[in-house]
Amino acid sequence: MIKLMIADDDAKVRSAITLLLDQDRVCWQVIAEVGNVNELFIMVEEKKPQLLLLDWELPEDCCGDIQPPYYCLKDRIHHLRELNPEMYIIVLSSKPQVKSEALEAGANNFVSKGDPPEFFLNALYALCDKPSMYFVGQPKKKSVHRYFAAI
Repeated sequence: MIKLMIADDDAKVRSAITLLLDQDRVCWQVIAEVGNVNELFIMVEEKKPQLLLLDWELPEDCCGDIQPPYYCLKDRIHHLRELNPEMYIIVLSSKPQVKSEALEAGANNFVSKGDPPEFFLNALYALCDKPSMYFVGQPKKKSVHRYFAAI
């Protein structure tokens, strides 16, 4: 079972994703949901998810502690990799034109929020069908990236 985290500021989007994922509790388990970047960093460090569904425009939030700003996706992904190096990251966005930017920033895959749910589920089931290839031992980022470039 793949432990995943949903990071999106829209509670309706988080609920829709959770509802969709609850249809198959054999492959994955939602271990946390967050609505801003600061919560994201805290929960990734604490929960160590194997898979992160990351909203392209996840907002930052001041929560009292002084935290460095992570305005661009590349900086956010870099910091996430420091917190959890083997985590697989799928960036979600309503702007399909940002796919190449997301992949260049270090995401493993990209799914447009405007795509049919099957596209989203196909990206997840590709991981679930062969979880040991993606989540056991050393990460195989090059082969994973090539695999998802074809989807």
